[in-house]
Amino acid sequence: READFHWDPREAGARYIVKPSDHAIDEATMDTFLGWVAAQRGSALPQFALVNLGDVDRAGHADESGAAFPLDPDDDSPLSAGDVSAFRQAAIENTDLQIGRLIDELKETGGWDETVLVLLSDHGMDWGPQHQFAQIEASLTNAGYRQGASPGSADYQLVGGGGSELVYVHHHSDIAPMARIVSEAPGVEFVATPESVPGMDNPTLKEMGIEHPRSPQIEAFMKPGWHSSPGAGSSNPLPGNHGHSVTQHLALFV
Repeated sequence: READFHWDPREAGARYIVKPSDHAIDEATMDTFLGWVAAQRGSALPQFALVNLGDVDRAGHADESGAAFPLDPDDDSPLSAGDVSAFRQAAIENTDLQIGRLIDELKETGGWDETVLVLLSDHGMDWGPQHQFAQIEASLTNAGYRQGASPGSADYQLVGGGGSELVYVHHHSDIAPMARIVSEAPGVEFVATPESVPGMDNPTLKEMGIEHPRSPQIEAFMKPGWHSSPGAGSSNPLPGNHGHSVTQHLALFV
């Protein structure tokens, strides 16, 4: 069913940022949401609300200073104290403030004990130099494979995903040899395929949790700091990327 209330962020006026992201800052979003909740008092309160506080995500995508990753391979945390720039730290603290406003409002109005609050993130964030592209297309081309959408005139098609790259292989017999080439391409950390390729010991799509009728026959995951190759449609990457194995670190609080 339709939601009872939609908000157009352009109504935030001076707090609406047109370029580059077309969004209202989190404070304006929370102001509007709390105002709407207050207007429901005396009637049926909302049973479900989705509030998108996106400044942490936007800060990560806009910050070209990046983030340092642990040098110790045994340290599995993607970020540690001091790794986040002042710009991104300010976004994190402001989002925390906005969530606190919501909790305070619920407690003051007696709704907290009957509320389930779920806080989750979109994705983890990886950063890398803007020129550091994986060489998947070049490696496949050097091996004699052709890129294109038509199985009649090409062997595969690439789709970029920032920190991962999807290789749709047109002919089943090419999956294993192409997977070996892709796994050795500069910038590639590992690949996943429908079935493990003999001699590679690579994970399957099912083991990665990404098995689907529309999944590629080869999915390449980049090393931290690397981007999809330009031929996959990623010639203008953002400073922060999705899709790396390190970005599996997500926030989820209930």
